[in-house]
Amino acid sequence: MKLATIGSGTIVETFLAACKEVDGIELKAVYSRTLETGLTLADKFGIIVVFTDLEIFYTNDLFDTVYIASPNSLHFSQAFKALQAGKNVIIEKPFASTLKETDTLIQLAAEKNLFLFEAISVLYMPNLALLKEKLPQIFPLTWIESTFFQYSRKYDQLKNGNLPNVFNPAFSGGALMNLNIYPIHFIVDLMGKPTDANYTANCHENGIDLSGIAVLRYPGVMCTSIAAKDSLGLNNVQIHGSTGTIVLEQWINGLKSFYIDPV
Repeated sequence: MKLATIGSGTIVETFLAACKEVDGIELKAVYSRTLETGLTLADKFGIIVVFTDLEIFYTNDLFDTVYIASPNSLHFSQAFKALQAGKNVIIEKPFASTLKETDTLIQLAAEKNLFLFEAISVLYMPNLALLKEKLPQIFPLTWIESTFFQYSRKYDQLKNGNLPNVFNPAFSGGALMNLNIYPIHFIVDLMGKPTDANYTANCHENGIDLSGIAVLRYPGVMCTSIAAKDSLGLNNVQIHGSTGTIVLEQWINGLKSFYIDPV
């Protein structure tokens, strides 16, 4: 994989550091809106080429795969252009802002015979495969509940009258897009497509969801997922069944460990 990145936030540095640990990945280029920021990121990871023009970036044949970690609302347009240019694409969550955008990207990737991934790491954790093996031990399932509290360092800015991207409706921010997406992926991976789903939120005056609860219904099983960017709380997942409970004692996006509490 010959890789280039779009974005310069903390998650990009985390991603690039992980790439350094994987054989077969060549870090070729970075794109940033400002040359100074791009050079700082490139120097840190030994990357030679920095782009500040997206159109020139897309047409370069130095790389074959693009990792996109820009504000949420830009994911679709940047991924669409990358696919049009013949690049494989890895998009930070959320994949896109709407179902229509998601379907469009999937169709284009299929037409171009390109790889297209959302960067949801929990789906590829070894412990998820192990959890699935253990799941029948507590059958039949009755309830799955998840909590994901992460007081945003940008929330104080919002309270002080500023409008950071993560709390800006125009940038597709909010608790559902930035946090609740993790447990929802986890639940859907375990249970499949729900028969019904709804979301109730505490919203700021600008309409952005600061915290909320997603409810996914399946025959005989209720799944609830609470996420908050405006408060602190205990983070865990509990999968309840008639013969026991599987407990994950940490944020769902890590899935470092779990245990089974028999009835």
